[in-house]
Amino acid sequence: MKRILAGALFLLGSQCWAIDQVTPFEVTNGLVFQWGMKEGSGSTTLDKSGNSDTGTLGSGASWGSDGQYGTAVDLDGTVNGYVDGTTTSDTNYTGAITICGRVNVDDFQANGFQVAEKCAGNGASECPFEFHIDASMMYLVRSNSSYCAYNTVSKSFSTGQSYEVCSSVADGHLATQAKFYVDGANVSGESLVSCHVALSGDASGSGTVIRAGERRDGAIKADGRMQQVRIWNRALSADEIAIIK
Repeated sequence: MKRILAGALFLLGSQCWAIDQVTPFEVTNGLVFQWGMKEGSGSTTLDKSGNSDTGTLGSGASWGSDGQYGTAVDLDGTVNGYVDGTTTSDTNYTGAITICGRVNVDDFQANGFQVAEKCAGNGASECPFEFHIDASMMYLVRSNSSYCAYNTVSKSFSTGQSYEVCSSVADGHLATQAKFYVDGANVSGESLVSCHVALSGDASGSGTVIRAGERRDGAIKADGRMQQVRIWNRALSADEIAIIK
């Protein structure tokens, strides 16, 4: 299976159709969350998964025109540079999971670029998931009431370049190693360690919403463009991830 590329022509019955921009394939099996971030105006982005988790742009988020697939959300790297959801249920996010987002970073700043999280409070210690990258690493952090798992892999990223970044975990056990992907290709060399932090508050993330962009505790910002934040309640196969890039 291949992507439909800009300028491609295809026949549908007796009609000839032209594609005017690159179009990503969708994998809908297990899809529980999808912000396309393509609206281009207004203060919200719709959840195309069917679960109605509408996102609201913070004051540090606006609409840009240089996303990989057209319009994107432009995050300014300051306070309130995020998009917040509305649904607080964590049912879909505590077991097997795949998280993907298309990012184009302007500045990694001190602690990197936050892709997505569902955190109850102070970042890594209270999250079903927290996914971010910096100039040389990818990170997926998960926690429950007694343990925090810190998954990493080495990967170089450049500013001003668009990437599809994904992380997946095969089950809800925090001792299970996450996998990482960039532009559809698996990044090998993953590691898994305990976070070595004291857990506090609601480590399940219950009662909080999904956020794309600035981490809830402000420790990691997001300076650049973002599109197609998607979450599945299963671990996508390498072949599936290859076709959604």
